[in-house]
Amino acid sequence: MKHFHSLLAVVSAACTLVSATPVQTSSFSTSNPFKDHSFFISPRYREEALQASVTFAKQGKWDFANRATYIATKVGSFVWVADNAAVPSVTDWLKEASLIEKVTGKKQVVEIQVYNLPDRDCSAKSSGGELSYADGGEAKYEAYIQAIVAQIKKFPDIRIGE
Repeated sequence: MKHFHSLLAVVSAACTLVSATPVQTSSFSTSNPFKDHSFFISPRYREEALQASVTFAKQGKWDFANRATYIATKVGSFVWVADNAAVPSVTDWLKEASLIEKVTGKKQVVEIQVYNLPDRDCSAKSSGGELSYADGGEAKYEAYIQAIVAQIKKFPDIRIGE
């Protein structure tokens, strides 16, 4: 029932926006917002790919080793914030992205996947969430999001994708 009321509030708000007096449309850019940017590589993903590269090299599987090295160093990946314990990592990732920008001159896009919705059960550890509406989950989720936002605001030059 709680979800129904939330959905009803969202639909009501959307209807209000749709029925509001039209505003002037502003022009928008059709340029590529990612031009001259590189996608940040998750440090965890990079480490796993580099370890795979070493394993493949030890097995004499040079093609696979080279592919894993390429992925570890050239293919951007999302960083995951799945619970409150991961929130401090956002600052670490953004610091690293900022350092990469300073060293390489290549602007970074840090793609962040945020989970932890209250009562969300996807049957997966990383997306199952730790919050419950019965235990003040809505307020805790708001605080969780605000903690992430506060860290992002410390790095205004880093582009964020979600």
